[in-house]
Amino acid sequence: MNIRFTETQWERMTNHIKEYYDEIGRVKDAFHNGMLFGGTCYAVGIDGISAGFMSVSDGWDGGKMLTGFHLTENYRSAAGDVLMTLIRDYDVRAALTATNDKEFCSVIMRVPSGTFRTQAYNYTYGEPDKPADFPAECLTEIRADELDRLDSETDGQWSDCLHDPALHFYKLEKDGEILGYGAYCTMPFNEDYADIGNFTLPQYRRKGVGRSILIHLAQVVRSKGLEPVAGCWAGNMESIPTIRSAGFIPENKLCYVQFD
Repeated sequence: MNIRFTETQWERMTNHIKEYYDEIGRVKDAFHNGMLFGGTCYAVGIDGISAGFMSVSDGWDGGKMLTGFHLTENYRSAAGDVLMTLIRDYDVRAALTATNDKEFCSVIMRVPSGTFRTQAYNYTYGEPDKPADFPAECLTEIRADELDRLDSETDGQWSDCLHDPALHFYKLEKDGEILGYGAYCTMPFNEDYADIGNFTLPQYRRKGVGRSILIHLAQVVRSKGLEPVAGCWAGNMESIPTIRSAGFIPENKLCYVQFD
């Protein structure tokens, strides 16, 4: 078996990407989507046939990290050989995979040894049990000249993407006071979904602000014909109950795997 990896552009992998998303149900959060398509894309060739793609990024703990893995159905029996060749030839020491990506998870389990940990949780939308604490009219889209204030008041949460046209920013305001901010973003090759997030100013936390932002942003997204999704780091014990109380339902996890 002749396995070959060729660096290429994501746009040249659109058929494989569509096949991949159709299989996993297209549900991904913006963080993982960014890791996937922010990595270097490699076309996988097996005996001269286009068999799938890989995404390889700089690792968090040295070496390289595998953030995407997909082979067409006809070549999945070779997945173990493909992965071990990639690990050997490209100094891949870790992987980031979503639990709804059964193919990726399955091949990672074939690595003889490794350390798994839950990195993040992803959620899809469901109806909240009770209405938002603040009415919908309190949430308004912010102007371009308000982005600097948003950046300074949100601990730089969106600093690296303030001017990304895929992001749309909002503020929750009452009686002239800004209580928190929210945003939704669309994702490349995943056009049916929008990832939403929020930041509540410290002095207004535990008052229903974050929950209200998520509920109203979900309705904004749905009004545009998109399905809202959300996510948070596994250790963010404040965001998890907020997301769930806003009506979001656990969908899958992101797992970080460090190869021994």
